[in-house]
Amino acid sequence: VMADDLEALLVQLVHDTCVLLGHSSSSSYAYRLGGLRPERVSRILLLSPLPPAPYLSAVETRSPWAAALLHSSSRTPRVFALMVGAGLKAWKLMGTRRFVALQLRDLPADVKAARRADVLAEFEAAFEACALQGPDLATMDLTEITRDWSDWVASCSVPVEWFQGTKEPIGLLGGNFTSLAAASQAPHS
Repeated sequence: VMADDLEALLVQLVHDTCVLLGHSSSSSYAYRLGGLRPERVSRILLLSPLPPAPYLSAVETRSPWAAALLHSSSRTPRVFALMVGAGLKAWKLMGTRRFVALQLRDLPADVKAARRADVLAEFEAAFEACALQGPDLATMDLTEITRDWSDWVASCSVPVEWFQGTKEPIGLLGGNFTSLAAASQAPHS
């Protein structure tokens, strides 16, 4: 459906191709679109991307909620859904500033950045969007990003560039994910 929507949008705008910009949990969808519509996507730029689950689990996840979600996503789907709903409720009760500080507590530079008014406003907008949709859609999106979507990486024939902080643990995956990405038909960084 997303690939058909992308196609329709480009036809309507009278554009042959586009650059896809993805962030975090949309990483999997960007790779998928690059595999389904490579003639329409000239390149993919991913900001703070998340790799497929097997490569995520190799990294020490410093957010307690994220670590628990990653652990439970494929093993116990019902517990996973319960955790997403509970996380959204905790976020609402605690407030964005406290919730984000708790999740990022082992990353002082990130906690400091999250206290900036402009960054905090983005976190609040993200929470509001999630809360308005309810936990089911958040669960569906989080299920997608925490599964093994390595096949989507392998089928993507569009150049993909990652933009990640140098101290970001996920960015320090080393050769494992790089090898998977290089095995596909396009250059990845």
